Amino acid sequence: MLEDRDVLVPKVRPYRNAIAIFRNHNNQTVTASQNAFAVYRGSDFEYPYYLVAFLRHEIGLRQIVMSQSGTTYPTVTEDDISAARILLLDDNIIRRIDSLYSEHVDNKEKEESLRKEMMSIIENKCILQCNPFRNGQYFLGPYRSSGKEKCLKLLRQPRGHAHGFKRNAKSRNRSNPHDAKHILWSR
Repeated sequence: MLEDRDVLVPKVRPYRNAIAIFRNHNNQTVTASQNAFAVYRGSDFEYPYYLVAFLRHEIGLRQIVMSQSGTTYPTVTEDDISAARILLLDDNIIRRIDSLYSEHVDNKEKEESLRKEMMSIIENKCILQCNPFRNGQYFLGPYRSSGKEKCLKLLRQPRGHAHGFKRNAKSRNRSNPHDAKHILWSR
């Protein structure tokens, strides 16, 4: 089980730089696969945010990536990750980097929360109440991409249906990709 401030280092495709620190705000029970991640207890480090910042930096990441094996499914072992040498700087500098990275993580969480709130407002209010394409040739409709991302789809209305999109039974759940432009919102 993960604890607050645990450091997670992926064992698969380490070059993606997906090293993260776990933050448990809701006291939920969360686990991480031992095959997929090397987990380092945050309580074992005085400055876990410094550890993440260093390992995400090119100097730390290259040490891990150079140990990877495999080409189509590159992996590293926990021993490979543990062998990385962490640069020990002056304590005041490490403390400052730890503080800055902690602030960075706080800001990313806040940004994600604000993004979700904005998308919810757009989906729930604007599309239903002030859709500029309602009486025109196009209209916006909710859509889930193949990656299960919430998106909007800009659809072209069929001829003769300027005020509503009428579908027959055959095309109820399908849309013509040539008649749609997808608007994806990403982080």
